[in-house]
Amino acid sequence: MSAVETLIPAAFRLGRQTFISHHSGYHLLKPPATVEEQGLGYQTLQVADMAELPESHIVPSGRCWQATKVMKRPGNPYPDRISIGRATNCDIVLRFAVVSKLHAHLSLRADGRLTLIDHGSANGTWHDGRRLVPGEPAAIGPGDALSFGGVRCELIDGAGLYDLVSGNRSRH
Repeated sequence: MSAVETLIPAAFRLGRQTFISHHSGYHLLKPPATVEEQGLGYQTLQVADMAELPESHIVPSGRCWQATKVMKRPGNPYPDRISIGRATNCDIVLRFAVVSKLHAHLSLRADGRLTLIDHGSANGTWHDGRRLVPGEPAAIGPGDALSFGGVRCELIDGAGLYDLVSGNRSRH
């Protein structure tokens, strides 16, 4: 996990094209805590220093935007898909009580686009406001709104990440 604010110096130092090449591919962007998460009253992980977390983890935070690269973690099984869930052995870890241990997965298609598939999660997976049918793939791309059990995220690419950290895009 990277707190998005920590990427600001690199964006200005490297410039747009170099920053985008260093952060190529897709990223899952998580804004600070939302109403859905604040009502839980508990967290699945207490974090003293977010810098100590693995880059694949996103945790409850009211302080900062978080981003993690959409990628397969070395040594994880099923090389054709990127797992998303609360369990720490997932490729992308969303440490929220409303996220199932194995919630969903992403697959990279031959045309470079991603598909998102819900694994029959308890609280559902949503794409641009539409709840996914478990097991049915949905094509997704940069700028799409995703929700995992009520944890709102956005899929962005390197250009979208640069625009966010450089101030060319508002944080809404």
